[in-house]
Amino acid sequence: MSWASLKGFNAGGRYPNMNPYARHVEAYLEALSKLMRDANPSRAEAVNAVKSALEARGVGPIAPMRTREAYKAELCSLYAVVKHGLGLSLNDYPKLKELFGKEEACEEAYLKLCEGLKGEKARGALRMGLRLTALGFEKEGRFLKDLNE
Repeated sequence: MSWASLKGFNAGGRYPNMNPYARHVEAYLEALSKLMRDANPSRAEAVNAVKSALEARGVGPIAPMRTREAYKAELCSLYAVVKHGLGLSLNDYPKLKELFGKEEACEEAYLKLCEGLKGEKARGALRMGLRLTALGFEKEGRFLKDLNE
């Protein structure tokens, strides 16, 4: 499959059906490849791999801020590509399971909240809590503790 076949992006008219995040996904796959070659990748190494891959393609983080924290938040996107885009089970890849522990916990919390949500205010609160936690502005332990009570 070609990235140009993804829908929604018009890169100056050259690729009318290309997804606007295709270059991001390409970068995440490059970063994943690098991380899989490493025996025990750290979160800092993952952030650096994603940052380097994005910069090599001339794109920044999806998050609107252009700081080191924005690249940390890109680990959420990398996790989404690994789990949902590629369909990999983290249980089959222990080093990825360890690397993406925070993102996996946030996704579990998201799914748990979705089961009982009603109305736009509840969904908005959920989105805000997940973003604040994923971006590091809210303590993960607090958000997850509140969910379990």
